[in-house]
Amino acid sequence: MQITKDNKKIAAYHGDSDIIVNSLVKCQEYDVVLTGHNHIAHIKKVGDTLHINPGAVNGLRNAKKIKDVSVAIYDTESEKAEIINL
Repeated sequence: MQITKDNKKIAAYHGDSDIIVNSLVKCQEYDVVLTGHNHIAHIKKVGDTLHINPGAVNGLRNAKKIKDVSVAIYDTESEKAEIINL
């Protein structure tokens, strides 16, 4: 999925294809790429693209209970992202 919000081009993908994730991030067509599925929270800047994975809000990773429950927030004005542990 692709949207534009506050002049930021944002792609979102929730799947397990590393090829797709890497292509979305490395193509540099998006200001932000939001990914999920592996439930490992991170924020990484790759060139001009911010890659955000919010982690797991449901408390599961690979069908196992985890302690690190989190969400991510991205502010289009400041262009800053943060992981919030719940």
